[in-house]
Amino acid sequence: MFRFKKTIVIITALFLMLPLFVFAASYKVSQKNVSVAENETVSGNLYVASGETYIKGIVKGDVVAATGKLSIDGTVSGDVIAVSGQIDSSGNVNGDLRVAGGQVRISGKVDGDLLVAGGDVSLLSGGYVRGDVIVAGGNINLDGKVAGGVRATTGNMFIRGWVDGSVIVNSGVVTVTQGAVINGNLNIKSTRNADIDQGAQIKGTVMQHIVRPKEVSPGAKIAAIIYGFFAYLVLGLFIYWLFSKPFKQVSETISEEPGKAFLYGLAAFFLVPVVIIFLFITLIGIPIAVLLLLIYVTTVVLSKLFVALAAGKYLFKRFGSSKKVSDYAAIALGLLVYVVLANIPVISWIINFGVWFLGLGSIFLSLRKAHQP
Repeated sequence: MFRFKKTIVIITALFLMLPLFVFAASYKVSQKNVSVAENETVSGNLYVASGETYIKGIVKGDVVAATGKLSIDGTVSGDVIAVSGQIDSSGNVNGDLRVAGGQVRISGKVDGDLLVAGGDVSLLSGGYVRGDVIVAGGNINLDGKVAGGVRATTGNMFIRGWVDGSVIVNSGVVTVTQGAVINGNLNIKSTRNADIDQGAQIKGTVMQHIVRPKEVSPGAKIAAIIYGFFAYLVLGLFIYWLFSKPFKQVSETISEEPGKAFLYGLAAFFLVPVVIIFLFITLIGIPIAVLLLLIYVTTVVLSKLFVALAAGKYLFKRFGSSKKVSDYAAIALGLLVYVVLANIPVISWIINFGVWFLGLGSIFLSLRKAHQP
């Protein structure tokens, strides 16, 4: 089945990353709400961690913000790099605008590129982007003007404005309305034909690739589940054989402090991706972001194994014999129970998230204990 790549990030705890930039800051603030007034000029970069941020004046440098709401009505002479629940830009950004937010609305001018990861993205009428537009979001509305090209991965895309370059889009529904102008090509990968009005002007070539959902037989699904179980079991037993001591310590943390482990995992599950995305947006932090992403994915994968060992031990103790059971058998039993429960449609999402949170949290909690005096 055709899957849409979505980046979902709307948590504003990125102030944890700001110390990396403090040495270069000409002006930095951190309070409930931050405002640069109309008659105010900030000479240098602006670093913000706040509830809401309003830029009505002039910033002669870059803006790096982690905030609940970011509003730009003034002028930023450099780049804007931000993570925010809501982003509204009706002013002028002379550099790139690189943001991640739940709702992103651009009605002003961006002289560089517009790079957005967000739930809903709108380039409103009157909005102008001199460079390229690169977007990963839930829905995209292009009513303004783009002097470059557009590349997007989204649920739905509506083009009513003007694009000087080509448009390349992966989307569920693509609609090009009357009055829209695309001077380049229109390349669409979608699950259905695009809705292109006859009044739309597309000067290049229109290419559509329809992705049909693949039907999978029940037998193939069961075979895939069985194969996945044994593959994961072999991986788990091998890792336990190599690192039995830390494996046990993490698993014991789940048994001893399940509530705290769950909360740690809940926080890490959402905050770590936000930090990774923030590093990617800054560009200079991409190497660190890649390393952090690899570590994060590895811990998420291993989290199931730690929970499997803890669950297997509990089940053997609760329903099995009083004899000591090997940890290998406990891992196998716990993993088997997980696979069965995780494939029950009604509760699968609860099981998966619960296991991820428990396992991931136990790793961080164990690391914290290990570094305590």
